[in-house]
Amino acid sequence: MPGSGTTPVGRDASGAPPHGPGPAKDARVRPESRSPGGDSIIRRLALWGSRLDLGDAPDRVVAHLKSQILSQLGAARAGYGHPLGRRISQAYGSPLQRDPKHAVHSLSMATVCLDFDDTAYAGHLSHSTVNVPLIYASPLRLDGRQLLTSVLAANETAARITAAATLGPFRGQTAGHTHLAGAVAGRLRAENASADTWAHALGMAFSVPTWSLSRGFFSTDAKLLVAAVPVQIGLSACDGARFGLTGPEDVLEHPQGFLHRFADIPLPEEALAGLGSLWHTETFSYKIHPGSAYTSAAVDCAVELHSALGGVDHRDITEVVVEGSIFTAGLDRIARQHPIGPDSSVAALNFSLPYNVATALLTGSLLPSDLAHPAVDRPDRWELADIQLRAAVPGLA
Repeated sequence: MPGSGTTPVGRDASGAPPHGPGPAKDARVRPESRSPGGDSIIRRLALWGSRLDLGDAPDRVVAHLKSQILSQLGAARAGYGHPLGRRISQAYGSPLQRDPKHAVHSLSMATVCLDFDDTAYAGHLSHSTVNVPLIYASPLRLDGRQLLTSVLAANETAARITAAATLGPFRGQTAGHTHLAGAVAGRLRAENASADTWAHALGMAFSVPTWSLSRGFFSTDAKLLVAAVPVQIGLSACDGARFGLTGPEDVLEHPQGFLHRFADIPLPEEALAGLGSLWHTETFSYKIHPGSAYTSAAVDCAVELHSALGGVDHRDITEVVVEGSIFTAGLDRIARQHPIGPDSSVAALNFSLPYNVATALLTGSLLPSDLAHPAVDRPDRWELADIQLRAAVPGLA
């Protein structure tokens, strides 16, 4: 990464210390004439987020933040403890390495690798909104309150922009643009940067959003990059904005901008609705099984059936019907387009409704170890997964 490791985190080229209380002192102070966005979405989010204090949020929201951080730490621990996570460490290093950009790159892969991430109304936020503040907390010497504030600012910024584009080709983990906002807001609130710096960093980042392709995402380790790459784009935009580089503040709503390319039906009002009173952080849910949220309910049922039946012999089962949402049925349809077996990628196993349900029925659980050898070599799981399994949406033919 250009410049990586040459200027300490939170310091400008002169070696000035991290920002203290009060307005941030960026490397270059921009006059408002350089910020023509005025009432743009980005400008309003930047003004709000850069001034956000933890005390602005109700206690119930702060409680969610603590659960979110614990959940993400659990996802990281499970990820790095899996064979795939160990390969991530070999390729990209430890999350404790000195360079924060490299550290968060590795961490963002490890937290997504087992699909153990939390979900909010609009987005899988934590790969940027938690990971970036966590990594930068040490070099910036953040205390707990400052860390929570940075996560909150990142959550609300990323979730709102994601919501504005939710009626489009990307949702869930494939919406990599979530992490452009999460990385920028998470780092700049931690650095106490000015609203101008926020606005230009977000403008630059959203001028070059990532576009995920299902071919690699659903069946290969390419999925690991879905958050890690936009996080790096966001952090790079922060570097530039702190030293005077500019981006278009109206890039979200402009006719040639982000929403008009990434949303079939743009919802710009979602980015600002209830700002400061409606908290997306309250919409989090947390996974107890590694895998897509669209398979979680089916796995829960399979776990309960295993217990209720006193164990399951796959030879006694002739059919399994999973009734779920249209997203469950859609995921099953997409996953079946790719070959699945013991040597499949973790991503392919994560998205396989038959394998996950079969494993839970036979064992009474679904664990990270079930996504690796020797568990994936057990023939009874694949024999049960191969039987007639239908994913049905109640009320729809």
